[in-house]
Amino acid sequence: MVIRFGIVSIHSTVCIYCCNLIYRYRFANEPINDNDDKDKDKIPRQNYGGKLQLQFKSDGYTDILVGTETTSTTPNRAFFKKIWGWDIEISQDDSLEYLLFSADIGLQSNEERFYFQARVDREGKNKDIIALNDGSVTVKRNVKSPLGGGGWGLFKGAGSILAVFRIVGEFKCRPIQNPNTD
Repeated sequence: MVIRFGIVSIHSTVCIYCCNLIYRYRFANEPINDNDDKDKDKIPRQNYGGKLQLQFKSDGYTDILVGTETTSTTPNRAFFKKIWGWDIEISQDDSLEYLLFSADIGLQSNEERFYFQARVDREGKNKDIIALNDGSVTVKRNVKSPLGGGGWGLFKGAGSILAVFRIVGEFKCRPIQNPNTD
């Protein structure tokens, strides 16, 4: 996917503005767990898929464009209630840029926050053509105690502060023509 963005450089921070995307997603409510057979509190895994249109604005906010398909009566649709701001960060692992945003999504049985990230590849003479690649969807899950009873030694009751982000799916984006531009 290749997108032409407006780019502004502010003290070595690069900002993307006014980009409209069709966002196609496929994810599950729960990550795949190697110990699923042993977990008696396991939530059944349900897959969701669909599309919607997003606009990344210059102020860091993200909008769901009106008239976009965000809900359905079928059980494999998720309802995007709120898309939070976006940011571009440089990974400490591979020194590459990633576009990050999160969304509050209503599923069949609950509402949860999911996190979206895609690698940013810059091309063109002025580095104003951007490709978003390897889009992944993650969810935050509490780390279970290796002791079984919920204790972590010094961190008793730490189930809510020790967490990991687990991959639950992927997404792809393609640009759409902004009616306000040429």
